[in-house]
Amino acid sequence: MTDSFDELAARATTDPAAASLLLARFGREASVVSAHIGGWAELAGSRGPAFALGFARQVWERLQAALTPDCAVADQGDDLLGVFDSRDKAVLAALDGHSHLTALFGSPVVSLAVGAGLVLEAPDGRLYGAEVARVRTLSAVWGGTGVAVTEAAHAGLTPPHGVGSHRAPHALEALVGTRFHILQDHRE
Repeated sequence: MTDSFDELAARATTDPAAASLLLARFGREASVVSAHIGGWAELAGSRGPAFALGFARQVWERLQAALTPDCAVADQGDDLLGVFDSRDKAVLAALDGHSHLTALFGSPVVSLAVGAGLVLEAPDGRLYGAEVARVRTLSAVWGGTGVAVTEAAHAGLTPPHGVGSHRAPHALEALVGTRFHILQDHRE
């Protein structure tokens, strides 16, 4: 019988063979886009939880439509995560998603971040890994205009024509707990 993801994960801390097998079967290098709806508590408090949930689902549907077809999408709590084999496709999807949602709603309602690194992908779509945690934290805390990109995802990146890139202020990096860059989309 083949060990499941959960069985291997349960043994991974005490059994090096299980940890290696978990990585071999379910691990891969990938880029992750994390989308986080900002102001969820305020929206639920002012308009009620049913309205907030309906609004969140509309945003997720529109964001999923903006992501490329070759992306696996996972809904993890307050975040929507897209997993890409290509960092460039992940960055473009995040920029396009940000532009699309801003045009629809008039202001950024979703904070987007991109990371790149080792990802463990469970059969049910759950995602694990240091860069997954980093990008989820970044999208939740960032909340600004543009797309936040972790240092790992930014390394060697040449932003598309019309997209500016600058390093985040050190105080903001300290708050988030990681170095990152901000991509501003000026494409037409």
